[in-house]
Amino acid sequence: MSLERKSSSNESSLQKKYQDTNIVARFANREFFKTVLKLTRDLDFSTVLDAGCGEGVPLSLLIKQNPAGQAAGVDLDPDRVRIARQRIPTAHFLISNAQSLPFSSQSFDLLVSLETLEHMGYPERALSEYARITRRYILLSVPHEPWWRLGNMARLKYLPNLGNTPGHINHWTRRGFRSLIRAHFRILKIANPFLWTFVLAEKNK
Repeated sequence: MSLERKSSSNESSLQKKYQDTNIVARFANREFFKTVLKLTRDLDFSTVLDAGCGEGVPLSLLIKQNPAGQAAGVDLDPDRVRIARQRIPTAHFLISNAQSLPFSSQSFDLLVSLETLEHMGYPERALSEYARITRRYILLSVPHEPWWRLGNMARLKYLPNLGNTPGHINHWTRRGFRSLIRAHFRILKIANPFLWTFVLAEKNK
C-alpha cells in the first residue's frame, strides 16, 4: 500500500467565490484582495509567479499594481488555466503541480501561493520547492483555523464535517502556520483579514 498522501482536488466552481453576491462573501473578498495588495505594495520585484493561480484574479491585481513586471502562473486545473490566460494574455501560464514546479532555481523575485497549501498532500514539499524558485519573497495565505470552520458552521455550511470545507486536508492556526514556514523563510509580516492567515516572508540566506 502506498504511503503517499494525495492532494485534494479544488471542488469549488470556477470563479464562484469571486462572483458571490452574498454581503459577507463580498466583504471577505474585498478584505482578501486588500491584504494581497497591502503586503506587496512596497516590495521590490520585477518577476512574480502565482503557484496555484486558479483563474488568475489575484495575479491580475498584482500586475496592475506593478505593471512593469513579468508574471507567470501554474495550476493543475486546465479550465482555470484557460480562464487565467484569457484574463492576463501577457502572462505565461502552465498546467503544473505546485509541489514540483517547471522552473529553474531563483526564477522569480516574488512567489505567491494563495489558498493552495490547505489542499496539498505534502505542504512541506511545496514550501521547499517555493524556496528553490523564489529569489527573495514569498506571500502565502491559508484559512485561519479554527475560525474558518466556526465561520462555516455559523452560516450552517458543511455541518456533517464540523465546518470543514470540502478539499481542505490541512488546517493551521496562526502559530502552526508560522512554524511551518520558518523552516525555509524569515517571516516579515503576518495579517489575519477576516478568516485567513497571510504571511509575507523572505527566503533564508
